[in-house]
Amino acid sequence: MKKLFLIRAAGLVILLLLSGAVLFSQEQSVTWTMALVREEDGGGVRSFSRPLSMKDGERFTLMISAEESCHCYIVLQDAAQNTVLVYSGTAGPGKDLSFGPFRIDPPSGTETIHVVVSKTSRPTIDRAAENYTRSKTRRNASALMDSIYELRRSLSSLREQAEKPVLMGGAFRGREQPPAGVQYAGAPAYVKSIQIRH
Repeated sequence: MKKLFLIRAAGLVILLLLSGAVLFSQEQSVTWTMALVREEDGGGVRSFSRPLSMKDGERFTLMISAEESCHCYIVLQDAAQNTVLVYSGTAGPGKDLSFGPFRIDPPSGTETIHVVVSKTSRPTIDRAAENYTRSKTRRNASALMDSIYELRRSLSSLREQAEKPVLMGGAFRGREQPPAGVQYAGAPAYVKSIQIRH
């Protein structure tokens, strides 16, 4: 009887240790919303899963809001493959982000906006962003993009929920109505690339 009790107690302790390790090893998820608003019609894009079509001269603004504090990195690559670090910092309640208006300019091709949102800071991206900010060389731009691609490869999209069209909350300067956007939830980090063909 005593032996059976000890075996059960040991099994319970092992089970508790394993479940605790699993709980503590998982990062918390981040819930955030992104909108790309065309200046011409004020409409928001409701999905970023396919490339968007725009014309030369069109303008747009990128807006991001998050329900909890998170880290955000935004990098723009134009059709000529020039890289620009648009933002490296935090977002969260009371800190909605708005960038633009950006203008679509020749040469024709594909502009790509890479948006990284993470519950925790990403040291590799932080270092690459810092180096790029200090010296905007092609080598530093390439290292910045490589750090984003590496994060994308390491993430599992199985944990994230499907894109959810929503109206963005928060107060965005110069807007009476909240823009239509896309909400993401369920994963601790995201790398979303918005392609704009023109």
